[in-house]
Amino acid sequence: MFRRIVVFASALLPLASVTLAQSTSGSAVITGVSTAGNGYATFAANSSGGYDGDVGRWDTPYTGHDSSLEPSGTDTLYVDIDVNSGGTLLFDYSFETYDAGIYDWLDISLETPGGPQWVVQNYGKPGSLYGTYWSSPPISIALPLDSYANQHVRLAVSVRQDGYGDQTVTHVRNLTLGDCSSSSTSTTPSMMHTAVLAAAPACKPCSVQPLAQITDPDALAFENGKKVDLDHLTTEMMASVDCFIESVTGEGGTISITSAWRPVAYQEHLRETWDKWDALKSNTSAECQKLKQTIGAHFASHGLLLSQQPSINSKHTDGLAIDANVALPAGVDGDALAGLCSLSRPKPKNDPVHYTFTP
Repeated sequence: MFRRIVVFASALLPLASVTLAQSTSGSAVITGVSTAGNGYATFAANSSGGYDGDVGRWDTPYTGHDSSLEPSGTDTLYVDIDVNSGGTLLFDYSFETYDAGIYDWLDISLETPGGPQWVVQNYGKPGSLYGTYWSSPPISIALPLDSYANQHVRLAVSVRQDGYGDQTVTHVRNLTLGDCSSSSTSTTPSMMHTAVLAAAPACKPCSVQPLAQITDPDALAFENGKKVDLDHLTTEMMASVDCFIESVTGEGGTISITSAWRPVAYQEHLRETWDKWDALKSNTSAECQKLKQTIGAHFASHGLLLSQQPSINSKHTDGLAIDANVALPAGVDGDALAGLCSLSRPKPKNDPVHYTFTP
């Protein structure tokens, strides 16, 4: 059966758009999504915090020529990005078709101020045999955006269909902005129809892993805002704390307790945060900068000190320690007052707020 190849040349008009935000201040952010063509392009958030999309009609297996089952022309999904200080665009895609690559195909490009940067062009089923099902393997792409800092770029995912009835679709999955992760690599698809013009640049994972998820209920309560728990201090420690408060206020001073008993899992989280910030604070590699920003903010939010690494076997988890900011009039010795109440500061220079029970 003879099949005529027709080239369509028509303007792509936006059919739908949404406004999105997916980044902290300063790094790349998705500013909007739009679709164009025949109405067969979708995009939505997924449960893992990324976005999924589909481009092309995909609802009926090929059983014979039926032009009502396949649009003629190109459907496109556009993702607009303000690069700001930089970042990496990560996504996976796969391709399914009942047609041959000379009739239906996929183009993916990054539209930049300097022109399109092709990821794949004319990607499709090899040869000219149409009517049989074919699919690509899942392919992971990582596109570093740092070279477009403070510019606007646009990802374009386009599927060309020829209106014959043998449908084609591209699935875009887990589209996110950020640094590389251990599961995200840059992969060049094998040549299927026309050569890939520009493979995605390599993207190395950061050598430091993100913070582990907190699952312990008590630790989660602390992470979500519970900072001071005096109820789990030992009886002797609570008596010492009451004594110290009375002594400080009796001398005209003030005392603010910022931490007392802590769950073991929360203490482990503080130690992990300290360790990872210590590893990242001087790191200048591009692939670690977003994680560095995140963990640095977390380190600061916990009020941790570089001079004092949290101990896994902390007196806090035994109910035998507090952290307190103490202010006293000139000439009043705070450590002497603490000693009268069976409290002491083990490391007054490196950890000046930490008081432990000293019987």
